[in-house]
Amino acid sequence: MKKLFIIITTGLFSLTALAQPTPTTFLDVQITGSKETVAQQLMDAGFTEFTKLDMYEGEFMGEQVTVRISWWKPAKQVSSLFISGTQKYESAEAIRKFHNILSEFEKDPKYTADPANRRIPAGATLSHEYLSDNRSFEAKFYQDGDKNKTVTCAVAHMDGLFYIRWLYSNKYNSGK
Repeated sequence: MKKLFIIITTGLFSLTALAQPTPTTFLDVQITGSKETVAQQLMDAGFTEFTKLDMYEGEFMGEQVTVRISWWKPAKQVSSLFISGTQKYESAEAIRKFHNILSEFEKDPKYTADPANRRIPAGATLSHEYLSDNRSFEAKFYQDGDKNKTVTCAVAHMDGLFYIRWLYSNKYNSGK
């Protein structure tokens, strides 16, 4: 009887472990768990803390970036990482950089592109598109084909220049 109980219990734990979705990852940093756990993983990946507001500096896709940890307070679980490039670009360079990043994600078998993704049209200038037409440019990818594990890459603007930003989101931890 005791042996049967152990076998059933072990089987249930195994099934439960298999049913748990794997979290979204950023450079092998799992976007799940406490802020402290994710912060330590970021530091282990070579990022350094530069404020006490859960912000870290490091390199991603050949660019210096800052990373901010976002968490869902009721569950005290990290739900996303906001990554912002620190380098600012003129329009043409920002478009080239954005397209190169999209190509990298599209080549990586770990990611599936959202069918609604679009590239910035040839001949477009970001200043005109942003300021005159009030448009934004972003692309969404799903890690492991799972729509709850999203990576959004976007061109953002500040002070007339442009930079790249990413959002790595684990919707399993967002309470939605």
